[in-house]
Formats: sequence, C-alpha cells, structure tokens
Amino acid sequence: MQDQAFAALLWEKLIAVRRGSVRELLARGRARGEVGHPDDEFLLDLVYGPMWYRLLFDPAALTPVYAAELARSVALVAAGPAR
Repeated sequence: MQDQAFAALLWEKLIAVRRGSVRELLARGRARGEVGHPDDEFLLDLVYGPMWYRLLFDPAALTPVYAAELARSVALVAAGPAR
C-alpha cells in the first residue's frame, strides 16, 4: 500500500514545483501565441511522463538529445491545431 502522506509530500515538494516551472513557460508561450493547446495538465503530463519513465527504467537515455527531441515534440502538440 502506498503511503499517502509521503505521496502528498513528494507531490508538494518535488513534482508540483517542477510542473509549476513548465506551467509558467506554457503561459509565456500562450501570451506570445505559440501555445494553442488548451489543456496545460495534458501538456505537463507530456513533458514529465517520458522523463519519469526514463528515470525509473532507463536513466542512461536521459541525454541532451532526448531532452531536445522531447521538447520539440511537446512544442508541436502545444502549438495546437494547424492555423
């Protein structure tokens, strides 16, 4: 069974802070007209899901090249439908 208190603390001190940083980047991009996708939580999951997966199962794959490709992919989705 998962320790709910530990999970809440981990979310508050580690995960929420990092998601907040990317949320700020999305807001700036949206203000510039670069982010059209309406769901920040979905975009945040696209950023952090692959990173957590790699961190847990294949940390050696977390390279600058991987990060750049992930950023490019998320940027394409974040831009929203073709204008």
